[in-house]
Amino acid sequence: MLDAIRDRFSCRSYTGEPASDDDLKTVLAAGFCAPSAHNSRPWHFVVATDKEARQKLAQTHQWARMCAEAPVVIAVCADRRKDPEWWVDDSAAAMENMLVQAQDLGLGTVWIGIHAGAGRADYVREVLGIPAEIDVVGLVALGHPRTSPGERGDRYTEEAVHWGAW
Repeated sequence: MLDAIRDRFSCRSYTGEPASDDDLKTVLAAGFCAPSAHNSRPWHFVVATDKEARQKLAQTHQWARMCAEAPVVIAVCADRRKDPEWWVDDSAAAMENMLVQAQDLGLGTVWIGIHAGAGRADYVREVLGIPAEIDVVGLVALGHPRTSPGERGDRYTEEAVHWGAW
């Protein structure tokens, strides 16, 4: 597991080879396994494979351009009515599970933030037909990576660990 976590990188270039349906279901299953406050499980996932939709999603903001090249874009959404306090945390946990699972399958991903930017969620909601009461947390561009980051090594930083208290 730690190898998949260490090797995961923000992949912004894809070969265009589609991900298999089995791989996509495995990635989505990982999202559904995320921890959730009060077991509210507020998440919903919209899987966009349509080229026109992906090109529109690439225009969401300047850091979403890779959506046009990735064969799959997953919108990670949440119904905040299920837990008004923890919907972002729960959905972010689901998103991270999907990123790591994709890495383990040899797929590349990048997390594209949406919920914190003015108008971004509304735009994604419009492109994908997401109901107004559902929030968009982020996008995951997913596909077979064209490049790799090379050796990443251990990122453990002892100076950032405080045992017992700060």
